This record gives sequence, C-alpha cells and structure tokens, in this order.
Amino acid sequence: VRRWTVRFLGDECRVASILAKRLSELAEREPDVMVRSQLACTAKRLPARDGLPIVQRLLERGLDSDDPHLPVLLWWAVEAHALDAREQVLKLFATAQAWERPLIRVAILERLMRRYAAEGSEAGYTACAQLLASTPAPERGRMLAALDQGLRDRPSAARNREAEKLPPKLAELLDTLWKDNPTGVTLICLAARLGQQMAYDRAIALATDPHIPQATRLTLLSLLGEMGKPTCVAPLLKLLEGNEPEAVRLAALNALQSFENDEIADMLLRSYPKLSSRLRSRATEILLSRKTWARAFLQAIDTGRFPAQEVSTEQLRVVALHKDRALDNLVHKHWGNIQAGTPEEKLAEVRRLNNDLRAGIGRVAEGRVLFRKHCATCHKLSGEGESVGPDLTYANRKDRDYLLLSLVDPSAVIRKEYLAYNVQTADGCFFSGLIVEQTPNAVTLLDGKNQRIKIARNKIESMQESPLSLMPENLLKQLTPQELRDLFSYLQSDTPPRIERGD
Repeated sequence: VRRWTVRFLGDECRVASILAKRLSELAEREPDVMVRSQLACTAKRLPARDGLPIVQRLLERGLDSDDPHLPVLLWWAVEAHALDAREQVLKLFATAQAWERPLIRVAILERLMRRYAAEGSEAGYTACAQLLASTPAPERGRMLAALDQGLRDRPSAARNREAEKLPPKLAELLDTLWKDNPTGVTLICLAARLGQQMAYDRAIALATDPHIPQATRLTLLSLLGEMGKPTCVAPLLKLLEGNEPEAVRLAALNALQSFENDEIADMLLRSYPKLSSRLRSRATEILLSRKTWARAFLQAIDTGRFPAQEVSTEQLRVVALHKDRALDNLVHKHWGNIQAGTPEEKLAEVRRLNNDLRAGIGRVAEGRVLFRKHCATCHKLSGEGESVGPDLTYANRKDRDYLLLSLVDPSAVIRKEYLAYNVQTADGCFFSGLIVEQTPNAVTLLDGKNQRIKIARNKIESMQESPLSLMPENLLKQLTPQELRDLFSYLQSDTPPRIERGD
C-alpha cells in the first residue's frame, strides 16, 4: 500500500508542500527496500524543492549501498535536478560531509562530476571546481578521472575548441595539482582536453619517452590519437622506427589511423617487412582502410614486394567498401573471388567437412589448443576466450550440423546484438565492427580482433549495417582433417580438459 501510494503521488509530478514533507519523513524511516525504491523514483519526478530532500534522506541512511538497483535510481533522481537546481544540488554534495556518507561517495559524487564536465559550459566547470575543492586529498584521483571522462563526453563543439576559458577557481585548482604532480597521467589528459598546449606537449614527451612506465605511455598514445592534432604524427612515426616494445608500437599504429597523412602510409610500407606478425597484421588493416593507402599497398603486393599470403580474406573485406574497380581487380588477381559462396557451394563444403569428421576420432586436448588459436579471440567456451561473439558454452554444440553450418555460413543468421556496422569517416577511412558503446558524441566499435575503435560522431560520414558477420567464412579450410576432428571434439565435449600447471 505504501509503495503504490508513493507511486500515485509522483504520477502528477507535483505534490502539496505538506505531502512533500511527509514523503521526506517516510524516506527517513522506511524499512522496506521496495518502498525506498519507489521513493527514489518519485523524487526524480517531483520538483527539486520536494524531490531532493527525499533523496538526501535515503542517501544519508546509507542502507542500500549493496543493492543492485537503488544506488542508480538515487543517481537518476539527482541527475534529473543537477542542472535546473544546480545550487541546491551542490549545497548537498559539494561538501566534506558528503564524502563521509558511503552511499553518496559510491553512487553520486563521481557521476555528478562527470555530468557537470560533460555540459561543457562555464557553469558546469564552476560546479566541477566546487566538487573538486570539497574532495579529500586521497579521493582526488577518482574525481579527476571522472572529470576527464566528462570532458570526453562533451558535445563536439565544446571538444573542438582550441582552448577552454576556465573559471578562475577550476583553473587555480588544476594549476596547483599540476605543480604537485606534473607527470600525473589523468591531469595531463584532462588539461590537454581543455586545450592546454603545455599539457599536450607533455603528453607527447611522456608517450615517446622509453623510461616512462608502459601503461602511462599507452594511455597517452590513445589520447593523442583521440585528439587528432597533426603535430603528433612525426613523434608517433619515430616510435614505429625505433626499438620500442610491441605494445607501444601497436598503440602508436592505432593512434596514427586517425590521421589522413600520406607520410604514414609511406612509413608503414617501408617498415612493413621488419614488423612483427602482429604489427604487420595491424598495419595491413590500417593501409587497407583508406583508398589511396590501399592502392599503394596492393600495388606493392602486385609487384612482389610483399607476399599476398600474409593478407587474410577477412582483412580484404574493407577494400570492397572503397568501390574502386582497380582495387577490386587487384584483389581478384591475387586472392580470387572473396565474396560469399553460393548456397550450393556452402552445402557441398558442409558435406565434405562432415565426411572428414566421420573418418576418425578427435582429441579433446589438441582441440583446445586449436580453439585458443582460431576461436578464442572472439568466442568464450567454459570461461576461456573473449566475448566479441556468442558464448559457445550455451550454444547447441552437440548438434554437429548446426556447428558446421554456423562455421561455413556465419552470415546466414546473425543475432541483432552481433550485427556489425560499416563506418566511413569524413576523411575517407573505413571501420567495421560491433557497436559496443554510443554517446551523443562518439561511437565505439569492437572489431573481429577484439580491438576497440572510438570514432567521434562529427567525423562520421556514414554508418550502415553490414550484411556480413564479423566472423569470416572459410575458417575451417586452413585445418587438416585431423585438426578439424580435434577442434570439434573439444567444441562438443561436456567439460574442458583439465588445465595443467603452466598450461
């Protein structure tokens, strides 16, 4: 009865002042979690003067820190009033006392910082300054990270400004923190996003310094690619030429894909033979993603400079998106027809593979090794592998025909959560992958190698659903008949083989 009463009172989005007071008093003593949940929902609907006191009472009681839903409901109630009742919200949460309340600390403060930063306005930055000033020193790292994330969530117009005019209070706070910790990666990132040239220059210097911890360098390399300033291209190219760890060179490659600069293609073509197999694979994807770069790369293969066997048909899919007959002809010359097979061809392939499977017995342990090599990049089985594609643990694995058809023709049936998209940027670069995150300002894709690609919406020319699965056809053709039996033996096993120490 209490829950429904609270619900009905909130449906009209306004209550008399005496009822608002009674709801606040109920929030202070209500023992039932379902009623407290409804109080949070009603507080979101009511005007700030009536809703925020309800939220305050629920947060101060701190009963629901471990509840899976109520902390989020309380945040939604705060967020609903964060802009139109900014002063009232800050009076509640920009205080040292707020940090002493576990539920406020866990559910509200970082989200509130991120929300105000994402506004991208002077009023928002002033609110951030108030929150940061009230933060205890041991917690500043968390709030700075939230501020940095909020800056990434800003509208495109705000993110593209050369330099932000910060309110004096926030500028003073950041300057003080910068002097105390001039190499702090979070501070460098947020200052660079606010248009501070000194921070951007520091990011380049640290990202290219071999004495800096690798994790810091990888974060800063990602920042440089995200910001897209051409001045970082030359330092990034030097990282590829130098004697750097593979992870650093890979991060530099990923950052360079953001730039339409033919020097990048020239450098990749010169360095290609000396790169490790993993770096060559990534360089191939980058070179094929732009039409002029793809032409230079495919012509180099055509003249015998690079072996065609190193380029997979999966990587060549993007070439068709350029809609260039000369490129299509080069692909056909060296790799044949890479389009999907006809239904008759696929049915014949299923029959051939079935015959191979019937011809002998598979070995589960060897099959697990093959699963790790060919499948685990995208699929999980019994807790092992990645989650780009469906979890095979719960698939219909006992049905051999089902498995064969799924492998031979992966695009026949694609569940909606695994639909891939082709994205073309305004500067002619193509990306393909699953959409794993969308914000008003960016789209994040996950490609077939479990790599995340974040693309600013203001750079997207077109985004279309792909008729093809991320999973390529003909995966099984590279296996011998015995390897095929081993793989299927593992895929269809009830339990995975025991993992030996050191395995």
